[in-house]
Amino acid sequence: MRRAPLALVAATLLGGCISSAPPPPPVAAYELAYTPPAFSGRQRLEATVEVVLSPSEQALSGEDMVYATTPYRRLSYTYGRWASPPADLVTARLVSDMEQSGLFTAVFSSHAGTGERFLVIGTVDEFGEVDDAGKGRARLGLSVALVDTAATTGRSYMFQRRYDAQGPALEQTPDGLAASMSQAMADLSRQLIGDIYDAISVELTAP
Repeated sequence: MRRAPLALVAATLLGGCISSAPPPPPVAAYELAYTPPAFSGRQRLEATVEVVLSPSEQALSGEDMVYATTPYRRLSYTYGRWASPPADLVTARLVSDMEQSGLFTAVFSSHAGTGERFLVIGTVDEFGEVDDAGKGRARLGLSVALVDTAATTGRSYMFQRRYDAQGPALEQTPDGLAASMSQAMADLSRQLIGDIYDAISVELTAP
């Protein structure tokens, strides 16, 4: 069920007995889960990276599993929630994927506060389900900049880009949204990590 009934009404039977409604199902918490992207033929860079992502709007600051039925209407699943706000989920997965790629010396989240040379900053602009003609897909959008904090003239913005990913068609349930969003994150992570690696590689080899 996407939405709970507006009210639970006890039915009074002819014999005066009152039947109680069954308890609602528990609210489940969902993570992003997928096989981290693999990168072959690339050497590890002597570079440390910090990732700082935040929500672009208040609607993305909570744990609601949001779906859109029209461009103007947003609803949320009743019995499913994200385990953490979207920006935290995306940050955790991106940091983990970068670590497991073996392409960088070390990768940290914004919570570490370690002040690494290379900084990935940005916003999570879209994180939800879009329904159209009875079908749904997960949509994930990030606005990201890569910064070299060791630049002699202050922060050097190495690139600033928009990333969008769409998951496969989903069963319109919390489980379906989590699976589709996981695939969208896997695709976006692969592209973003490749771009970060290429930009830092050029920076480190520049005269």
